[in-house]
Amino acid sequence: MLKPYRIRFDDDLKVYVFTTTNRVTYHITLFDRRELVQDYPHLKVRVLEFSFYPSKPQVRTNDPRVEVTIIHLLNDIFKKNENVLLVVYESTDGKHKARQILFEKWYKRNTTQLLEKVNFALHMPDLDIKGMFLFRKDHPQRDEILKATKEIKDELQSYK
Repeated sequence: MLKPYRIRFDDDLKVYVFTTTNRVTYHITLFDRRELVQDYPHLKVRVLEFSFYPSKPQVRTNDPRVEVTIIHLLNDIFKKNENVLLVVYESTDGKHKARQILFEKWYKRNTTQLLEKVNFALHMPDLDIKGMFLFRKDHPQRDEILKATKEIKDELQSYK
């Protein structure tokens, strides 16, 4: 069993950081996105937008411990049942489809027993955004979360 890399919080940058044995440093961000559920005061959820990326452009090597580290962090996040994660695949460099495929692979291998996901794709004139909402399957408000995520997706799509 592979061990996750040690993650630390960088107070200056306000990001989580880990460095691989190949000296690639990754940043992990978790932004509070409570505004997405402000129209749903009855939901007992905390929405966090999650992303991770190398700190500087560099050639990345295949390192299975990166997956182990990200999944370890996700498991910690979902120990609190009220957390809902919004994962958006950054698309400015055109690699969002590859990011989606990679994250989906990680999701299937590691979290399908615990988590439920709702994929979304927003197609706008100069922007193509893909992502997913993740939350625990055993959340007591599961049906309300599914309804809210559909409405949020529809609303975001209307901005095109």
